[in-house]
Amino acid sequence: GYGEVTIEALQPGERCNTVGEIWQQWDATHPVAQALGPFMLSGYGLQHVECTAGEVIGMTFGGRPGVVVHDMGQGHTLYVAMFLGSLYESSATRFEWDSTHAGLGPQRVLKAFLDHAGVQPMAETDLADRLAAKLRIEPALADARGNVVFGLTSLADTALPAFTCSLRWPESIPAPRHVFALAGGSRQAVPLPFSLTSGSLRLTVPSFDTHATVLAIRNADPLVA
Repeated sequence: GYGEVTIEALQPGERCNTVGEIWQQWDATHPVAQALGPFMLSGYGLQHVECTAGEVIGMTFGGRPGVVVHDMGQGHTLYVAMFLGSLYESSATRFEWDSTHAGLGPQRVLKAFLDHAGVQPMAETDLADRLAAKLRIEPALADARGNVVFGLTSLADTALPAFTCSLRWPESIPAPRHVFALAGGSRQAVPLPFSLTSGSLRLTVPSFDTHATVLAIRNADPLVA
């Protein structure tokens, strides 16, 4: 996603002319459409296009294609006629209502498509959907000795409660000997119980507000902050 600064740079003075809405194509039979059900998206950067391949699962005002899924051999593509980073699911109101009233339509669209394409999530949590949608878990960074770090960022309005998390573990990295969590800007490394099964590191992340780090240590000299 991206914010108003980016959109203003892309289309200065033209945003009002590219606002649009997309909702489900009522007679779509594609598996992604069936998984999605009803949805209503609003956003910027609306393009008026014609569909020459694939199946339309979302339409804009005027009956133009809004969301198109195309299955090509073993590949899959998703086309949305607006900037993905500007999409939200709500009435035509931004900012004050984003957190409490906006629905999860954009997240549902992407999840339904990725499930259809066979893409497995890098990380999964047991957080409520609205909290999980505002959590960013960065790809793992590993050094030559098998030590791994995961960064977590929460954009939620309140601190996240403790939650269970499964992180995709790199196949080339041996299992860690110790796992620690650091919440916020703290230097206190809290040891965490963990398990590594089926290629995923499973652990309970303690409560944090905006930022946290998970350190999975295999072979490290004493750490100095």
